[in-house]
Amino acid sequence: MLFGVVLTFDGTTETTIRRTWEALAEAGVSSSMLVEGLRPHLSLCVCDKLDVEGLQDELSSYMTTISPFPLLLSSIGIFPTEEGILFFGVTVTKELLSLHAAVHRLFEEHAKKPWPHYCPLSWVPHCTLAVGLSPSKITKAVSISRGASLPIHAQAEALKIIKVSRVGYETLFSHTLAGSKRGTINA
Repeated sequence: MLFGVVLTFDGTTETTIRRTWEALAEAGVSSSMLVEGLRPHLSLCVCDKLDVEGLQDELSSYMTTISPFPLLLSSIGIFPTEEGILFFGVTVTKELLSLHAAVHRLFEEHAKKPWPHYCPLSWVPHCTLAVGLSPSKITKAVSISRGASLPIHAQAEALKIIKVSRVGYETLFSHTLAGSKRGTINA
């Protein structure tokens, strides 16, 4: 089991990413992201154990000061690991780095075994498209993902704490960013 703090996107962006997930599945490349409860997202922090209530209280206070903000999904990338991860890269902005650093400071106080590649100065902002790609499927996966017409102009609309287990994904906490025009985002 693991826990994450993630940003979710506006509906149009979410639909575009889901179409890419579905195209990868239909082509027999990967259906890894088509899991019950999983929404397209940008992971800010990940750990093995988390004091959810403690973090939720602190995030609730902090998030009242954050408004929805634009994000640009501008590239397709691959992490060179055994997991075979394909993603849309998110362009780094001052606002995104500031939010990541602030959330990570709060997160560290409540997390056990935080994953180091999500820590400031190591973090690569991305939205995962596929996990578990074999080297032979990477070229086809990239080709399919190019159909999304980058760049994708996105809006960060909510911050969530999620739990990932063998059963699936579960939203434990959701906070719509202050001033969001869409109101509450369903988990």
